[in-house]
Formats: sequence, structure tokens, C-alpha cells
Amino acid sequence: MRQDKLTTKFQEALSDAQSLALGSDNAYIEPAHLLVAMLRQDDGPRALLERAGVNVPGLLQAA
Repeated sequence: MRQDKLTTKFQEALSDAQSLALGSDNAYIEPAHLLVAMLRQDDGPRALLERAGVNVPGLLQAA
């Protein structure tokens, strides 16, 4: 994957996802790590999902 082709916000989310994975003793970044990282971003997709009626706190808890 060419990280220079990714947006800055996605690069940040990927870095945060890596930290989450390592903090959980996982050798790989799983989709759940990336989801949590993106939902924790201040200007990430959280607001859009909430407007669509998604229970984001429940989603975070399930991930």
C-alpha cells in the first residue's frame, strides 16, 4: 500500500489503528481497529454515522 496516496486523516487513523492493535497484543491491524480509530477522530465519520441513525457508542463498544 502506498501511504503517500492516502489522505492525512486516513494515515492518522491507520497509525492509531496500529497502536490499538499493538496495545491489544495483536500482530495485525484488524478492521475493528481501523473502525475504532476512525470513530475516535474529531472530524471523522462519526457525525455522519450518527446523523444516519447509527448507535456509535454501541458500535464502539461492540468493536
